[in-house]
Amino acid sequence: MEEALSMIRSVGEMTNRKEQSGALIQQIEENFNQLKAFLQLLPHQQSRVAYYIWKEPWMIAGKSTFINSLLQECGLSSIGTKTRYPAISFDELKSEKPDFIFLSSEPYPFKASDKTHFSEIISPDKVILVDGEYFSWYGSRLKNAPSYFKSLLKSLTDI
Repeated sequence: MEEALSMIRSVGEMTNRKEQSGALIQQIEENFNQLKAFLQLLPHQQSRVAYYIWKEPWMIAGKSTFINSLLQECGLSSIGTKTRYPAISFDELKSEKPDFIFLSSEPYPFKASDKTHFSEIISPDKVILVDGEYFSWYGSRLKNAPSYFKSLLKSLTDI
């Protein structure tokens, strides 16, 4: 996440909008601090997530990704042990036993029909369609991400 904030700062400097970029960074940091406070109120352990970004081959977000850093901001951990975006077989997924499977809206736009692929592994209500923009877009989208993450986390605790 620090890289994203640094990028916002750099763009502000390059475009003579240092004050505006500073205000945006401050708002993003405040919103993520509120998310951290919210996490303290939730009765959950750190859930393990398979965050899918692509289909055929089925690929997940692994370590050293922006997506993984935002999962961690949400108090979640990726099952991906490899870096970047590894392909993962159905058998590998089974052996990892994730608590939740997130199907992202981008770069591959997963649909509700894709949820059936995972019915052997996990309860269908634990396969969640997520808005990939909040997990993968740098920049001003981060300002609203904590609000989206709070809603998502609330829904996970209701399952």
